[in-house]
Amino acid sequence: MDSTIRETPKRTVVEWAETYASESVRAEARRRAARWTLGFAMAAGVLVAAAPVLAFTVPTWAGWVLGAFGSALSAFAVVVLVKLRRLHRRVWRVDLSATALDLCDVAGRRERHPWPLIERVDLARGGVTVAVRRRAVRLGPDWPDIDRLARRAVQYAEAHRRPVLIDGVPWADLSLDALCDALQRPRSAPGA
Repeated sequence: MDSTIRETPKRTVVEWAETYASESVRAEARRRAARWTLGFAMAAGVLVAAAPVLAFTVPTWAGWVLGAFGSALSAFAVVVLVKLRRLHRRVWRVDLSATALDLCDVAGRRERHPWPLIERVDLARGGVTVAVRRRAVRLGPDWPDIDRLARRAVQYAEAHRRPVLIDGVPWADLSLDALCDALQRPRSAPGA
């Protein structure tokens, strides 16, 4: 008789998530990355081709010319790498669920942030900003279905007792007078 013990698989609850993706953000980041990469390749080609010509034209300055061109190429490489890193960190897809906020950037990295670890959700005319750890992720007004995404983010933030801000002011501290200047002015009666 075989006396092996079989583990019963643990049952997991399927988590539903709403996905909000901006293909335009992804496509624009890829276009800019391609332009920066092409620009660097062209600059590197020009510098590498011109350096020996200038070094042999004026032999007494050969060391200075090669050093200057090498330094310029290195500095431009650093600028391009910083730009590419920023472009690849841009969020193009957001998955909202009752337990977490998932962010997917252009490079394909996925970050999962449970709602209890999210610092705040800030609503403004410029879109929705979600602060997670030491990073603030801003989703602009051009995102598809930004209104529904904002409502859902506020619902989950409130459910997990995370601060919700409107233009940097906590939700509970808002007054109607501060929100609407029109309420402060007296209105004239219709037909008067």
